[in-house]
Amino acid sequence: MKSEKNQKHISDSPFSAVLAALEQCKVEYIVLGGQAVIAYGASQFTRDADFWINPTRANIKRFEKVLRELKASQRFLPPLKLSYLRKGHGIHFRFNYYEKDFYVDIMGKPPRVTGFSPAQKDAIHVKWHGLDVPVLDLPRLINTKKTDREKDYLIIQSLTDAVFEQAQKSQTMRKSVIRWLVKELRDPRHLQAIAETWKNGKEELLKSGRKASVLSVKNASVPAIQEELDFEKEKLKKENREYWKPFIDELRDLRRKQRGKDR
Repeated sequence: MKSEKNQKHISDSPFSAVLAALEQCKVEYIVLGGQAVIAYGASQFTRDADFWINPTRANIKRFEKVLRELKASQRFLPPLKLSYLRKGHGIHFRFNYYEKDFYVDIMGKPPRVTGFSPAQKDAIHVKWHGLDVPVLDLPRLINTKKTDREKDYLIIQSLTDAVFEQAQKSQTMRKSVIRWLVKELRDPRHLQAIAETWKNGKEELLKSGRKASVLSVKNASVPAIQEELDFEKEKLKKENREYWKPFIDELRDLRRKQRGKDR
């Protein structure tokens, strides 16, 4: 998702159609997932759109109008209920766009982020075919990508590398991003560069308490720092699996109950 000088018709893509419906129905939302990654300039192929929907009763009613507008159908359990959104379940839909399926996934409480209101305040805004589209801020987007999927860590590295490269060219920007970067960078060479060339770099790396960052100050080798980053990644993957386990268990119970009703 990128801003373009030559605006096209709002319905020239399935994603545009969803955005237009959200705007028309006055839904409070923030773009997540692959479309948000694209907004920050990272390349990613995606056939779906992920949205953080403000989990209020009135907003869900407005979103139901979007589903009717798109003639969308639900794909999986759980059903579209406020209680499931507030717990943190993802709810999944599909609609047909010129004989091709497009998928829309919503959440009311994404993992590892704060509530909707502060995220809405911190969202960046991207012009998309005449619409002002709120996109999740980068720190929260990175946190949502700390899953158990390897590809998400490649995306995290791409996004954080881009911020690092920009900050390399701007002393002012360094001051505003250094504390975040020393906790999120996944390239050992960039951590070493902060230690060696950035003002207060060593101090911030040590203060972070992150083992890979601390190693970069102690002149550890690139393989040694990478090993620690890989260990950190595996720990994050495990934490993500543990986070989702009760949700998966609840979905299994729902499926069992649904099968019982269908008999």
